[in-house]
Amino acid sequence: MKVALITGAAQGIGLAIATRLSRDPGAYAIALNDLPSKEEALENAAQNLKCKTLVVTGDVSKEEDVIQIVEKTVKEFGGLDVMIANAGRINLDPIDTLSVDEFDNVLAVNVRSVFLCYKYAGRQMVLQGRGGRLIAASSMAGKRAAPYASAYSASKFAVRGLTQSAAQEYGKYGITVNAYAPGKFEVIVSIVSTPPIYIGLCSGIVQTEMSQSRRITLRSSVDIAVVLLDNDLA
Repeated sequence: MKVALITGAAQGIGLAIATRLSRDPGAYAIALNDLPSKEEALENAAQNLKCKTLVVTGDVSKEEDVIQIVEKTVKEFGGLDVMIANAGRINLDPIDTLSVDEFDNVLAVNVRSVFLCYKYAGRQMVLQGRGGRLIAASSMAGKRAAPYASAYSASKFAVRGLTQSAAQEYGKYGITVNAYAPGKFEVIVSIVSTPPIYIGLCSGIVQTEMSQSRRITLRSSVDIAVVLLDNDLA
Protein backbone atom coordinates (compact mmCIF):
# COMPACT_ATOMS: atom_id res chain seq x y z
CA MET A 1 0.00 0.00 0.00
CA LYS A 2 1.33 3.41 -1.00
CA VAL A 3 0.84 6.59 1.00
CA ALA A 4 -0.38 9.74 -0.75
CA LEU A 5 -0.62 13.24 0.70
CA ILE A 6 -2.88 15.67 -1.17
CA THR A 7 -3.07 19.39 -0.40
CA GLY A 8 -6.11 21.48 -1.25
CA ALA A 9 -8.16 18.32 -0.87
CA ALA A 10 -11.40 19.69 0.56
CA GLN A 11 -12.88 20.38 -2.87
CA GLY A 12 -12.27 20.57 -6.60
CA ILE A 13 -9.40 18.77 -8.28
CA GLY A 14 -7.74 17.74 -5.00
CA LEU A 15 -10.86 15.98 -3.78
CA ALA A 16 -11.45 14.45 -7.21
CA ILE A 17 -7.94 12.98 -7.26
CA ALA A 18 -8.39 11.56 -3.75
CA THR A 19 -11.69 10.01 -4.77
CA ARG A 20 -10.13 8.45 -7.84
CA LEU A 21 -7.21 6.97 -5.89
CA SER A 22 -9.54 5.48 -3.29
CA ARG A 23 -11.32 3.37 -5.92
CA ASP A 24 -8.49 0.83 -5.90
CA PRO A 25 -8.97 -1.10 -2.62
CA GLY A 26 -5.77 -1.33 -0.61
CA ALA A 27 -3.69 0.59 -3.15
CA TYR A 28 -3.42 3.87 -1.25
CA ALA A 29 -3.69 5.36 2.21
CA ILE A 30 -4.50 9.03 1.73
CA ALA A 31 -3.74 12.06 3.90
CA LEU A 32 -6.06 14.95 3.09
CA ASN A 33 -4.89 18.49 3.72
CA ASP A 34 -6.51 21.89 3.54
CA LEU A 35 -6.85 24.99 5.68
CA PRO A 36 -8.17 24.60 9.26
CA SER A 37 -11.33 26.44 8.20
CA LYS A 38 -12.09 23.53 5.87
CA GLU A 39 -11.64 20.75 8.42
CA GLU A 40 -15.32 19.79 8.36
CA ALA A 41 -15.26 19.43 4.58
CA LEU A 42 -12.12 17.30 4.87
CA GLU A 43 -13.75 15.07 7.48
CA ASN A 44 -16.78 14.59 5.23
CA ALA A 45 -14.53 13.78 2.29
CA ALA A 46 -12.54 11.27 4.34
CA GLN A 47 -15.71 9.45 5.37
CA ASN A 48 -16.66 8.96 1.73
CA LEU A 49 -13.31 7.57 0.58
CA LYS A 50 -12.89 3.82 0.32
CA CYS A 51 -9.43 3.65 1.88
CA LYS A 52 -7.46 4.50 5.01
CA THR A 53 -7.46 8.26 5.50
CA LEU A 54 -5.96 10.97 7.67
CA VAL A 55 -7.20 14.54 7.92
CA VAL A 56 -4.33 16.93 8.56
CA THR A 57 -5.05 20.65 8.44
CA GLY A 58 -2.52 23.40 7.90
CA ASP A 59 -1.50 26.32 5.72
CA VAL A 60 0.93 24.93 3.15
CA SER A 61 2.33 28.38 2.44
CA LYS A 62 3.91 28.21 5.93
CA GLU A 63 7.06 26.15 6.42
CA GLU A 64 6.23 24.97 9.93
CA ASP A 65 2.82 23.74 8.79
CA VAL A 66 4.24 21.73 5.89
CA ILE A 67 6.79 20.13 8.20
CA GLN A 68 4.02 19.06 10.58
CA ILE A 69 1.77 17.84 7.77
CA VAL A 70 4.48 15.57 6.41
CA GLU A 71 5.50 14.37 9.88
CA LYS A 72 1.92 13.52 10.87
CA THR A 73 1.38 11.61 7.63
CA VAL A 74 4.56 9.59 8.11
CA LYS A 75 3.73 8.89 11.76
CA GLU A 76 0.22 7.67 10.87
CA PHE A 77 1.05 5.56 7.82
CA GLY A 78 4.74 4.76 8.21
CA GLY A 79 6.03 6.62 5.18
CA LEU A 80 5.22 8.81 2.20
CA ASP A 81 5.24 7.79 -1.46
CA VAL A 82 3.22 10.48 -3.20
CA MET A 83 2.94 14.22 -2.62
CA ILE A 84 0.33 16.07 -4.67
CA ALA A 85 0.77 19.81 -4.10
CA ASN A 86 -2.63 20.85 -5.37
CA ALA A 87 -3.52 23.81 -3.11
CA GLY A 88 -3.98 27.05 -4.99
CA ARG A 89 -5.25 30.61 -4.88
CA ILE A 90 -6.64 32.65 -7.76
CA ASN A 91 -6.94 36.40 -8.19
CA LEU A 92 -8.57 38.13 -11.14
CA ASP A 93 -7.78 41.79 -10.47
CA PRO A 94 -6.35 44.00 -13.22
CA ILE A 95 -2.69 44.88 -12.66
CA ASP A 96 -3.45 48.53 -11.89
CA THR A 97 -5.72 47.57 -8.96
CA LEU A 98 -3.89 44.45 -7.76
CA SER A 99 -2.37 45.10 -4.35
CA VAL A 100 1.15 44.04 -3.44
CA ASP A 101 -0.21 42.03 -0.51
CA GLU A 102 -2.59 40.06 -2.72
CA PHE A 103 0.13 39.48 -5.33
CA ASP A 104 2.36 38.11 -2.58
CA ASN A 105 -0.46 35.97 -1.19
CA VAL A 106 -1.08 34.33 -4.56
CA LEU A 107 2.60 33.52 -5.00
CA ALA A 108 2.85 32.23 -1.43
CA VAL A 109 0.02 29.76 -1.90
CA ASN A 110 0.75 28.77 -5.49
CA VAL A 111 4.57 28.74 -5.53
CA ARG A 112 6.02 28.76 -2.03
CA SER A 113 3.71 25.92 -0.99
CA VAL A 114 4.91 23.79 -3.91
CA PHE A 115 8.53 24.52 -2.99
CA LEU A 116 7.87 23.51 0.62
CA CYS A 117 6.00 20.35 -0.37
CA TYR A 118 8.77 19.34 -2.75
CA LYS A 119 11.40 20.09 -0.11
CA TYR A 120 9.97 18.21 2.86
CA ALA A 121 8.16 15.40 1.05
CA GLY A 122 11.24 14.96 -1.14
CA ARG A 123 13.49 14.83 1.92
CA GLN A 124 11.32 12.10 3.44
CA MET A 125 11.35 10.10 0.21
CA VAL A 126 15.14 10.33 -0.03
CA LEU A 127 15.45 9.03 3.54
CA GLN A 128 13.16 6.11 2.75
CA GLY A 129 15.24 5.13 -0.25
CA ARG A 130 12.38 3.73 -2.30
CA GLY A 131 11.70 6.54 -4.74
CA GLY A 132 8.45 8.44 -4.91
CA ARG A 133 6.24 10.86 -6.78
CA LEU A 134 6.13 14.63 -6.39
CA ILE A 135 3.30 16.27 -8.34
CA ALA A 136 2.11 19.88 -8.40
CA ALA A 137 -0.71 21.86 -9.94
CA SER A 138 0.34 24.21 -12.70
CA SER A 139 -2.19 25.53 -15.24
CA MET A 140 -2.67 26.43 -18.87
CA ALA A 141 -2.22 29.95 -17.49
CA GLY A 142 1.35 28.86 -16.78
CA LYS A 143 1.86 28.24 -20.49
CA ARG A 144 -0.18 31.10 -21.91
CA ALA A 145 -0.82 34.17 -19.79
CA ALA A 146 -4.14 35.94 -19.80
CA PRO A 147 -5.44 39.39 -18.86
CA TYR A 148 -6.73 39.84 -15.30
CA ALA A 149 -4.58 36.92 -14.14
CA SER A 150 -1.13 38.44 -13.74
CA ALA A 151 -0.39 37.04 -10.29
CA TYR A 152 -1.97 33.69 -11.06
CA SER A 153 -0.21 33.31 -14.40
CA ALA A 154 3.13 34.34 -12.91
CA SER A 155 2.73 31.78 -10.14
CA LYS A 156 1.90 28.96 -12.52
CA PHE A 157 4.82 29.79 -14.81
CA ALA A 158 6.97 29.58 -11.66
CA VAL A 159 5.60 26.15 -10.79
CA ARG A 160 6.79 24.86 -14.17
CA GLY A 161 10.34 26.09 -13.56
CA LEU A 162 10.39 24.83 -9.99
CA THR A 163 9.15 21.42 -11.11
CA GLN A 164 11.75 21.10 -13.85
CA SER A 165 14.55 21.98 -11.42
CA ALA A 166 13.26 19.57 -8.78
CA ALA A 167 12.99 16.77 -11.33
CA GLN A 168 16.68 17.12 -12.16
CA GLU A 169 17.68 17.18 -8.49
CA TYR A 170 15.55 14.27 -7.28
CA GLY A 171 15.84 12.00 -10.32
CA LYS A 172 18.94 10.23 -8.99
CA TYR A 173 16.90 9.06 -6.00
CA GLY A 174 14.21 7.47 -8.13
CA ILE A 175 11.81 10.31 -7.37
CA THR A 176 9.87 11.70 -10.32
CA VAL A 177 8.64 15.29 -10.29
CA ASN A 178 5.84 16.46 -12.58
CA ALA A 179 3.13 19.11 -12.82
CA TYR A 180 -0.30 18.86 -14.40
CA ALA A 181 -1.71 21.89 -16.20
CA PRO A 182 -5.51 21.83 -16.34
CA GLY A 183 -7.23 24.11 -18.78
CA LYS A 184 -10.66 23.35 -17.37
CA PHE A 185 -11.72 23.15 -13.76
CA GLU A 186 -14.80 23.11 -11.59
CA VAL A 187 -15.82 26.71 -11.03
CA ILE A 188 -15.69 27.15 -7.28
CA VAL A 189 -15.95 30.94 -7.39
CA SER A 190 -19.44 32.39 -7.59
CA ILE A 191 -20.53 33.13 -11.12
CA VAL A 192 -22.45 36.10 -9.80
CA SER A 193 -19.54 37.75 -7.97
CA THR A 194 -16.90 36.94 -10.57
CA PRO A 195 -17.46 37.74 -14.26
CA PRO A 196 -17.44 34.46 -16.22
CA ILE A 197 -15.18 35.90 -18.89
CA TYR A 198 -12.47 36.45 -16.27
CA ILE A 199 -12.70 32.84 -15.14
CA GLY A 200 -12.63 31.67 -18.72
CA LEU A 201 -9.58 33.73 -19.62
CA CYS A 202 -7.72 32.68 -16.51
CA SER A 203 -8.25 28.97 -17.05
CA GLY A 204 -7.72 28.99 -20.80
CA ILE A 205 -11.39 28.30 -21.52
CA VAL A 206 -13.04 30.18 -24.35
CA GLN A 207 -15.99 32.36 -23.39
CA THR A 208 -18.51 30.34 -25.39
CA GLU A 209 -17.59 27.19 -23.50
CA MET A 210 -18.02 28.98 -20.19
CA SER A 211 -21.47 30.14 -21.24
CA GLN A 212 -22.60 26.59 -21.96
CA SER A 213 -22.03 25.27 -18.46
CA ARG A 214 -21.28 26.57 -15.00
CA ARG A 215 -19.69 23.29 -14.04
CA ILE A 216 -16.60 22.20 -15.97
CA THR A 217 -15.42 18.59 -15.89
CA LEU A 218 -12.39 17.67 -13.81
CA ARG A 219 -11.84 14.36 -15.55
CA SER A 220 -8.80 15.31 -17.63
CA SER A 221 -6.82 16.70 -14.69
CA VAL A 222 -7.62 13.71 -12.51
CA ASP A 223 -6.65 11.26 -15.24
CA ILE A 224 -3.36 13.07 -15.83
CA ALA A 225 -2.52 12.96 -12.13
CA VAL A 226 -3.28 9.24 -11.94
CA VAL A 227 -1.10 8.55 -14.99
CA LEU A 228 1.75 10.45 -13.34
CA LEU A 229 1.35 8.25 -10.27
CA ASP A 230 1.17 4.90 -12.01
CA ASN A 231 3.44 5.33 -15.02
CA ASP A 232 7.09 4.37 -14.47
CA LEU A 233 8.05 6.70 -17.32
CA ALA A 234 6.48 9.75 -15.64
